[in-house]
Amino acid sequence: MEVRRSVTRQSHEGQRLQPPVFERITILEADVRDWERSAMNGQSRHRAASTTVSMGWLRSDNAPRTLVDQIMALPRGLLLTALLSLSGCGVPEREQWKEQVTLHDEREVPVSRVAWQQWLFDDAQGQTWRYRYSIKVVNPNSGKVVRWAGRWSERPIIVEFDQRYAYVVLLPENCNLDMTRYGNPNPPYVVLRRADGWFQRWHQVQLGDYPASLRRINLILRYPLWEIRDRGKTYFSADEVRRLSRPDTMDGGFKQSPIPRDWESWNYKHKLRDGWGCADKFRKFVPDPGHPQSSVQPSPEVQLDVLETRVYEPQWIAKSNAKDPSRDWNALAFDKERYAKCRSFLQPVGYDSDRPELRGWLLFVKDPTGNKKARDAAAIFCDAESLWFVDYYQAQNPDHVIVVKFTTSGDFIYRLKFAKPDAPRGYAGNIMAPTFRSESGFLYFEWWTHKDLGASEGGGRQIERSMKVRLREPAPTKPIN
Repeated sequence: MEVRRSVTRQSHEGQRLQPPVFERITILEADVRDWERSAMNGQSRHRAASTTVSMGWLRSDNAPRTLVDQIMALPRGLLLTALLSLSGCGVPEREQWKEQVTLHDEREVPVSRVAWQQWLFDDAQGQTWRYRYSIKVVNPNSGKVVRWAGRWSERPIIVEFDQRYAYVVLLPENCNLDMTRYGNPNPPYVVLRRADGWFQRWHQVQLGDYPASLRRINLILRYPLWEIRDRGKTYFSADEVRRLSRPDTMDGGFKQSPIPRDWESWNYKHKLRDGWGCADKFRKFVPDPGHPQSSVQPSPEVQLDVLETRVYEPQWIAKSNAKDPSRDWNALAFDKERYAKCRSFLQPVGYDSDRPELRGWLLFVKDPTGNKKARDAAAIFCDAESLWFVDYYQAQNPDHVIVVKFTTSGDFIYRLKFAKPDAPRGYAGNIMAPTFRSESGFLYFEWWTHKDLGASEGGGRQIERSMKVRLREPAPTKPIN
């Protein structure tokens, strides 16, 4: 990581002595780890992770004149905090846990895992997180310790052994990871192997050459943040790991187990011959700043009228796929029939469309022109005449919910925002789909505040509060071109 700042040297009278010069400071990863260990000593991870340094605070009567000199005068820990803040990075937080991993021959080995989590912010993506992982495990065949540490956003999904080698298989965690060091494989599964011995290194193996018997995913596929921080859980049994290592269907088949041998056997529904995934999708998606759903469009704020509030003490647990529908989170939060009805009004445009300007958009089926479009959203609600597109997060309005309304034929009606109701740390909130309705110029729905229990506890939500609310629908408006 580098911080580059222009420094103009001046005399005491304020006269410029020489043109600006650039001074470069490099932060080594080892320095970050050293800082992290010292920062975590005697204070919570959460406070350390949120620490920033104001450059105004750095100034004092005895401070050096230049910005770089001011920074370099800091103690090492504060120096690194300041530089991470200037570069748009949060200080990495560190968690560790153990997984009882099942190998291809049904033997079980304990795997020690460490993850670093870092907050980032940039104008293009807004607030994002990135992660870095390491693994430590004893080779069950030789008894020797095997270690692997990846770069940021390299997610390990398999650790395996045969008679000669240890293997680690990884996937990119986001669209921004540069895979050129691995030859830009497509599909982007990277297989690394290492022979026994102190001086052995990890070497890449072609995906097609990876043994078929070792292709089952056997590591937890997500960072188990809530289990570790909220419940103090640091050990995951073999049964828990098997459950948490199953790929879900939300990513369109990007992760699959057994992993594919080649492009043809990869089940990812968005795969492309000329690129492995989302980076190519975003490159081919053409933004439209004049569209009503664009983040640059104004959003008049509307106040929520709270009609009823119910606080659950003790908090109510709604499990996923519970036998009792009144306690089944999926039944409470989603409406499958309504979802299918809303989607029937829309037609996705593929990324291979001969109309590049519409790739990745949704077209309105009832629009006779075939040109009116919408962007997919976190939630879409509808009735016989209208569609509401709901986004729970936009970088420009992180504390608000954005609602954009169209007719079913694609005519824009309005765009609004409302403030998210307060929630305790670690809790989120959303509109409960079965409760959403439009009536007499108002939108009515229930807003529930809850926390994800995680697959290790059977899924579902821990519900803190439910609110019945309404908001007045504004008059039709026009987007700003």
